[in-house]
This record gives sequence, structure tokens and C-alpha cells, in this order.
Amino acid sequence: ETIRQLRRLPPPASNDARIDLREAPLQMRKDVDAAEKLFRTAAQKAQAQNQRLVYARAEQNLCLLNRKHLQAPPECHEAFEIYTAAGNRNLAGATLQIMAENQRLTGHALEAIPLYEEAIRTFNESGDYEGTGVALNNLSLVYQDQGQWARAEEEYRKAKQNFTVVNDRVNLAVVTSNLADIEQWHGNFDKAEKLYEEAREFGRAAKMATSSITATGHPGMLLIKGELNDAMSELNAQVAFYRSWAGDPWLFANAISGMGDVQRQQGDL
Repeated sequence: ETIRQLRRLPPPASNDARIDLREAPLQMRKDVDAAEKLFRTAAQKAQAQNQRLVYARAEQNLCLLNRKHLQAPPECHEAFEIYTAAGNRNLAGATLQIMAENQRLTGHALEAIPLYEEAIRTFNESGDYEGTGVALNNLSLVYQDQGQWARAEEEYRKAKQNFTVVNDRVNLAVVTSNLADIEQWHGNFDKAEKLYEEAREFGRAAKMATSSITATGHPGMLLIKGELNDAMSELNAQVAFYRSWAGDPWLFANAISGMGDVQRQQGDL
């Protein structure tokens, strides 16, 4: 309703790029194409209106959206340069974090590491504990994928400390689940189960959907322990959640793959 009211204002107010920026996230879950179009429209308007920071925000969102799954979307660099020139360390750090994620998620882990490290330094300088924690957590995913378990665990614990400072229960749930994954892969199932439960407690406190908290780690442990029905039940819930959310395609794919693993063990080929 607020968006409609803003669009009914007389020009030039009704043509302000910030209206498109405000509407785009509302469209994200139900129509990603519409959201992308709004971000691009916002960028065009902001550029024409000489609103540099608004333009940077639109470009940052396109960098995050990255519909073509590019290793280094050009929008990222534009946003980062504008934020840096404006002295906005928080948003510069957030853009570096997105740039690192684009590298990691397109299979370029080595290129992602220095971007994560720069993002961590930038967030530290601005006193952004949440941003520091997110970058540390995602850097840990790289070390984890490389088999550097001790290094990954160390960075996860640093991330958890940062989230604890600001009582960020959503990210505390995520990083605690990641720590549980490491214990599971070491074969420490009892420790892992306690950490998974701690992650669920953080998630419940943050009113997160249960299916979004432990990703495929906990069902994977249930599969290893032979608890196939429980594993499938959790994976079915996760798949339903990711479909309704239209969120991270990687998590959705992992859940689908996990269901295939369980079905293979059940003899359902």
C-alpha cells in the first residue's frame, strides 16, 4: 500500500529511484524477474538523477542477485568503488562479501579468499560485528571444502563470537550448525547432535523455520547412523521449505541430492 501511495505522488517524487529499490525486495520471493527489472530500473533512474549512492545500492543488489551466475558481475565493482569513494565502510564491506560469495559459488575458491579477508578487515574497521561474522563464516566454508578442518573450525568460532556480541540469533543458528557439521565429519556424533540442538534453539529464538536451520548436515548424520526414515522426513521438510521460499538454489540442490542418497540406501532406485 505504501508503494502504491508513493507512485501516486506528483512527479518528480513518483519517479524517484528509491521507490523501485523499496519495491524490489517485496517482489523477490514471488517474482525474481520482476525484482531484477525493478533493480535495473532503479539503477537507470538513479544514474539519470545523479543519485550516486542510490545507484550503488541498486548495483549492489544486482551483484547479489547475479542471475547469470557470473564469477565477477560488473555491478559489484561499480557499487564497491562508489561506496569506497563515499567513505561508507559498511556498505563497501558488504559488497566485498557478495563479491567473495560470487567467486566461491562459481567454483573459484582461491579468488574468493582474499575478498573475504578484505571484507573482514573492512568490517572490523567499521565495528560491524555481524558483517565480520558473516564473512568469517563464509570464509570457513572455503577452508571446509578444501579439507582444512582445523582452520575452518577456528574461523567458525571467531564468527560465533562476533554474532554473540550482537545477539544475532539467526546467524548463531547457522554457524553453530556449521560447527556441528565438522564434529559429524570427525565422527563425533554426540557432540554434533548437541550442537545441532543448540542451533535449533537459536533458530527457535529467532523464529526461523525449523527446516532452514541445520540444512542437510543433520539428515546426513541420520543417514550415516541408519535412521533413514527420520533423515527422509527432515529432507522432505527442507525441500518443501526451499520451494516455498525460492531461496538459495545450492541448499535446495543439496537437499534433493540428500533425498537421493536416502532413497539409494532404502533400495528405491
